[in-house]
Amino acid sequence: MKTRSIYLLLFLFCLYIQNIEASYQTSPKASEEIKKWKIFSPDKNIQIMVSFDTDLSYTVFCNNIVAVKSSAMGVVLDKQDIGKNARFTTATPIREIKETYEVKTGKQLIRTNHCNEQILSFLSEENIPFTITLRAYNDGIAFRYGFPKTDNKIHRIDKELTEFVIPSSGKVWGYPYGGTQNKKGIFKNNYEGWPIPDQTIYPKGKTRNWAYPVLFETNGLWIMLTEAYLDGNYPATHLQNDSDNSCYRIAFPNPQENIYTSDSAPIASLPWETPWRVVVASSKLSDVFATTIQTHLNPPSTQKDLSWIKPGGSVWSWWAGRRPDNYNREIEFIHYAKEMNWKYSLLDEGWQGLGNRFEELVRYAAQHNIGIWLWYKSNTGQESNPNANERIMCDSILRRAEMERISKLGIKGIKVDFFDTDKQPAIKLYTEILKDAAQYHLMVNFHGCTVPRGWERTYPHLMTMEAVKGSEAMAQNKHCDAAPAHHTTIALTRNIVGSVDYTPLMLTSKNRKDPTIGIPSTTRTHQVALSVIFETGFLCYAEGPQTVLKEPEPVKAFLRQVPYAWDESILLSGYPEDHVCIARRYEDKWYIAAINGNNSPKEITIQLPDKCQGKKISAITDGDTKMTYSYETIEKTNKCITIKMKPFGGYVGVISIK
Repeated sequence: MKTRSIYLLLFLFCLYIQNIEASYQTSPKASEEIKKWKIFSPDKNIQIMVSFDTDLSYTVFCNNIVAVKSSAMGVVLDKQDIGKNARFTTATPIREIKETYEVKTGKQLIRTNHCNEQILSFLSEENIPFTITLRAYNDGIAFRYGFPKTDNKIHRIDKELTEFVIPSSGKVWGYPYGGTQNKKGIFKNNYEGWPIPDQTIYPKGKTRNWAYPVLFETNGLWIMLTEAYLDGNYPATHLQNDSDNSCYRIAFPNPQENIYTSDSAPIASLPWETPWRVVVASSKLSDVFATTIQTHLNPPSTQKDLSWIKPGGSVWSWWAGRRPDNYNREIEFIHYAKEMNWKYSLLDEGWQGLGNRFEELVRYAAQHNIGIWLWYKSNTGQESNPNANERIMCDSILRRAEMERISKLGIKGIKVDFFDTDKQPAIKLYTEILKDAAQYHLMVNFHGCTVPRGWERTYPHLMTMEAVKGSEAMAQNKHCDAAPAHHTTIALTRNIVGSVDYTPLMLTSKNRKDPTIGIPSTTRTHQVALSVIFETGFLCYAEGPQTVLKEPEPVKAFLRQVPYAWDESILLSGYPEDHVCIARRYEDKWYIAAINGNNSPKEITIQLPDKCQGKKISAITDGDTKMTYSYETIEKTNKCITIKMKPFGGYVGVISIK
């Protein structure tokens, strides 16, 4: 009897415990007691912790060091703060995601999406269900909000409450999110600012708007903030901070971006998911440099045939101050491309001036195995313009007709320019252009555009995006003088999140009217090195044939063989505004490139990738003057090599590992 009584008591006790656990999942009282959820990366070095009391917040740890201090989460949906006094309902079991996929461009062609994921579900005070999806990667975290209920109503997110409180004792590198008025009085944003040189993470008395990505060195960590996955149901966001609030908070586009009359807040029907908020963190800058987290957070491509997608180099007549409306001049550039073993010739703004000789030029290029790319204006906000020529890219019927026409002619790609705003309709236009371009087998280069958000996984024919102050802006001496430090910062910020259309190789003045203005301050080797330093699937070279074809044969030989997509990329050494040394591999060759951002000599010792050790390296180095080159060969490398650069100098070396 005693034994039966004991078993009965144990049984009743178990039932009691089960009831208690169930109540924690359902009752408002119990939800108040559930305070924290923790999810670790697969290697246990990264952790995101979500806390829930009357408000939602999160904290990020890297190697047990705080990377993001307790920071607000949530959104205001239809004027309701959905996280305020919400009720927790369920949490999915933590699941491991591990998948391998391939992209056509970028720092690493084969990528592994490896993380742990958990989805937290809540009910707002007004019984609106919402979720927070958490992911922890070995190099960072990501989260987003979701509204799973289906309805036929249009909803508005009035404000996103997400904040990032970064430990304050350190440095920050970012680019201003702002804009200017064009000649028509239209306020535009084009991501073409200089990096903000503040050394203080929270500058006093200043309100700043920052474009992604923003890089921090603080608390013994390197931290990068960015955004991933835009599908047209949300505007592109940026970060804002000021002295009254020691955090960086999500901000919608500037309402002054008057390309569209709509406001800046996102609208959509349910179900609805926001873009991913991303924090990359490591004690090593090389880990931040190597991250591919942005593409992991985008859906896979549905395209079956990718054989037509071919990254490559291109000539560009526009940079030399020439509109591509002269048939004979464009023939010269086609011969130039063939001589340099580059695949493409870009006909930029003004190609329509070729008139009835345009198709003749395309056929001539094809006969020489050179593909033609064409420039178009995005025409954002021109949907109601009665002039059809002003609606070609924003009108779906006209756009598809034009894409069908040029595709039949054999055009290989399009450069779409001047988006000028991050408002939601513009973001939707990006995706519509990409979808239509895929149908007609046209590769895409976005210019005058937003920062990459990982689209190249879903749309592998997206070769590159500008969103940078590139070489085309170097028409003034002050810009040329600032360029070397700018280059080192680009490589460690903007280019980390996706291909960059910087248009490198500026060897002479861009100003054809006054060649004494806009003279490069860099050495020629520095400019050659940019073809490896800056990753892009469409490597559009700025300099024309009159200069490049006269370069020494070893330089031309190097430029002829530079790859346009990479199997591996490693940051060997670097610091923003100071110097960068990058190793990139394609198949059985490693390319080592370094640039000096300082107006004084630079010497660095780098450790070569393992398979390079003991191999021969052939290098182009700085000559006695910035206009000349030197050459160096090491028949059998050691584990480390020393690279010497002149003021604003550079270095490129090639190692075959066969």
